[in-house]
Amino acid sequence: MLNNFRPVYRLLIYNMADRTNSSSIVVVSTNMSHPHCLHGPTVLFQRFGKGKNEHRQFYACSAYRDRKDCSFFQWSDEKVSEERKLLRDQFRKSLKMPFTQDEYHLRLKEYINLKDAERQYCETCSLLILPDEIRTHVTHDCVHVTDDQLGRPSMLLSPETDNRKEAQYFFTDKTVGFALETLQNLKINSVICIGTPTIHEACQRTGLTSYLLDIDHRFGQFYPSTSFGRFNMFNGYFFESETKKHIESILSEHQNVAIVIDPPFGGMAELISKTLTFFMEKRGEFHTRKLPVFWFFPYFLEEKIRDCLPEFHMLDYQVGYDNHQRFKTEKKHGSPVRIFTNVALDQVALPVAEGYKFCDICARWVHSQNEHCSICTSCTAKDGHRWMHCYKCGKCVKASRIHCDVCKHCTLPGHECGAAERRQGCHLCGDLQHKKRDCPKFKATVGKRENRDRGGAKTKRDKKSK
Repeated sequence: MLNNFRPVYRLLIYNMADRTNSSSIVVVSTNMSHPHCLHGPTVLFQRFGKGKNEHRQFYACSAYRDRKDCSFFQWSDEKVSEERKLLRDQFRKSLKMPFTQDEYHLRLKEYINLKDAERQYCETCSLLILPDEIRTHVTHDCVHVTDDQLGRPSMLLSPETDNRKEAQYFFTDKTVGFALETLQNLKINSVICIGTPTIHEACQRTGLTSYLLDIDHRFGQFYPSTSFGRFNMFNGYFFESETKKHIESILSEHQNVAIVIDPPFGGMAELISKTLTFFMEKRGEFHTRKLPVFWFFPYFLEEKIRDCLPEFHMLDYQVGYDNHQRFKTEKKHGSPVRIFTNVALDQVALPVAEGYKFCDICARWVHSQNEHCSICTSCTAKDGHRWMHCYKCGKCVKASRIHCDVCKHCTLPGHECGAAERRQGCHLCGDLQHKKRDCPKFKATVGKRENRDRGGAKTKRDKKSK
């Protein structure tokens, strides 16, 4: 079954602010057997920092970092009473969606048959309202809904724009058009859209089969269960068993399937890569052809993706968003968001009209400003601007950088020498010889957890029997 994820024991560090100080958090493992919050199985973290709880492990939400958004917290060694478990279950049930997916579908059928003047949408409640419900929304902000808006819910819904949470930044029409054309050129006839509602909408309009997986329940009122299901991309959790069955059917029965995913940029890349890996492996159980994946993420996070999925490479295409001030392609420096894919780069043609060209030496499409370096033997620029080769560093760098003989690398003019070195090395133990993700300080901890989850550790009963 799709929810039977194997545990993962890689290390991931990010900053999480608590009430007393800022500390580092390490992901120890993810497992469907972990305690559940409102958003599915939690992740086992380990805190690193000064204080009485240093190195203590705890369970917290996989999708929301801020305790204000998901209050679940449990120490890993904490004994939870049956009464507390019951209270948790009652709390989860009290926060269930206003309607089931089937109920949403019945409402949608009735809504479609309404006259144009009767169709209303409550912006306060984020709900399509039926005529007999209007009186309960008289003090709310309500608008009339057109056929076009009904088919494009992203035009109606107020986007959640917190980078740590849903981060609903909708693609520009150009980006959607490019994605759609790429899928069509690759002969894709079925698309699993994870957190990409605008691409799902475009697929629906053009007749391309698509299924939207999103944690935002509001999309459920616009689509039947055959084309939408709630899903948490950070732990691979399906909120409804029917959604899981639909995805299993698509992966097993459809011939040319692809995944398009646009996670929050503040999200944990390693958890997302685990979800994608599972989809790719599941597809491999039924077909020999690999599952094409297109992952939208900033170019400066390329190393995080390549660490988890080394077969993924970055396209030069600059992704644009309508409702994000920084990630717009028409700005001076362009958008920093790119597409990472496991598809051969020469198979993805970038639009010449938008300023892209084909490099015959690299055998891939690149930005027109991205010039081939004969020394590095590749088109090295990442940000859509011309880079220059530094012979002392032995690599290409941004044109705005100069080589510093004191720091022994290229950096910005007027920088403070040595500042970069102080930020390098291991954030956990301070050793300059390794990065934080490779810190041996936590190898034993992770190993113990791995043995315990795999049944290798001895239980208390085993010890007593001796």
